[in-house]
Amino acid sequence: MRTPDTREGAEKPSSRPPNKRIPAAAAVVLVLAASAFLPLGHVLRYATVNPSATVSFAVWLLPVVLALVLAHEALIRGYFYRLLRRNLPTGFAAPAVAAVSAAIAVYARLSLLDPPRGPYSLVVSQALFVEFALGLALTLLALASSYLYSAAALFALWALRLFLEVRFRGGTLPMLELLAALLALGAVVLVLEKPLAPHREALAEALEPS
Repeated sequence: MRTPDTREGAEKPSSRPPNKRIPAAAAVVLVLAASAFLPLGHVLRYATVNPSATVSFAVWLLPVVLALVLAHEALIRGYFYRLLRRNLPTGFAAPAVAAVSAAIAVYARLSLLDPPRGPYSLVVSQALFVEFALGLALTLLALASSYLYSAAALFALWALRLFLEVRFRGGTLPMLELLAALLALGAVVLVLEKPLAPHREALAEALEPS
């Protein structure tokens, strides 16, 4: 007799079609929460936020960014996640994927964006924490729906980064960026409470002492 797969990411049969509004809402909430540090930093005068001086170049770059984001999500949060899920204990695949995506994102942002002032090690550490929190939120979004939703959110985040020029004043704004990333992670978990329920149950079952 076959038993249902209760491992992380396993799908349970359901007679009802998935509600596409929930992951769509989660993607919107993720982008809004992760970008909340921009208006907040501007209002608090910890940063200046202006349109980028290379807006025309960014417009031409968007199709390339979209293609790269789709390829990244299909590979990292699609194929690579499924590979890790089969080979790692329950609950380890999502953080591992978030860590890999964070490393890629940090390299991209340090290469394409103006980093905040400060010691290089501090700048890299702050970026890693931010991108790991966002990467975990995106991974949970893909886990609860598909990588297309996480790709849409990631594309929106990078579009904002390319179109807006942020000048930091001191070290407060990078801390606000980290808090915004953590807010985005918490908001995604709340919005996806029902879609992620089977995965939480599988994780709880795996953590129970045998």
